Amino acid sequence: MLLIESYRPPVGEAPEGVLLSAALPAVVMQLGRPEVAAVLWHRPLPGGLAGVTAPLLAALLAAGPFHRSCRFAGNGAAAMLAPLLPAPAPPDLLANCAVLGAFFAMAVGGGEGVLHLAALAGGAAPRWPVQPAGCRLLAAYAGPGLAARLPPEAGGPGAVRRLPRGTVWALKGPACPGQPAANAGHAAGAPPRLLLCLEQGGGG
Repeated sequence: MLLIESYRPPVGEAPEGVLLSAALPAVVMQLGRPEVAAVLWHRPLPGGLAGVTAPLLAALLAAGPFHRSCRFAGNGAAAMLAPLLPAPAPPDLLANCAVLGAFFAMAVGGGEGVLHLAALAGGAAPRWPVQPAGCRLLAAYAGPGLAARLPPEAGGPGAVRRLPRGTVWALKGPACPGQPAANAGHAAGAPPRLLLCLEQGGGG
């Protein structure tokens, strides 16, 4: 199984078995290839989001840990995200979700999915399992980012890569054709953080 990355890491930091691709959001489309277990899109947090996500995280956490979920179809993730947020929903966040949702929907062949938005503090963990059943896309918009469990062939058993906020981590679970039972996952990261999760079908 391959890990597809969107840029070449510094010399000496690319784990064996990594296939490198162009720095484009279309790298997410590589998830549709049967031999690909996971995709990393290395990107800085889009400029318009830098000033809105930290205040949004604080607002969401004002009443305690926040987790909202809804179903979406095709590329409709952004439209479903807006009602989950305090009004007015940040337009730059909705626009970015639209981009991620569209590429994710194309990568998994469309159909219905589940959107999760979580604002976490203290020792709280996301409600979704560490390893998805089907395909999943994760992005951290505020806080320290993500901790990605790499496919064994890409980083060795249990290898974890710390990813800064803005990075997009898309992966396959064992329910996807050709995927082994032990595959990529998502490890806990240090909160507080604001996480977006898109899942294929009924979720993991």
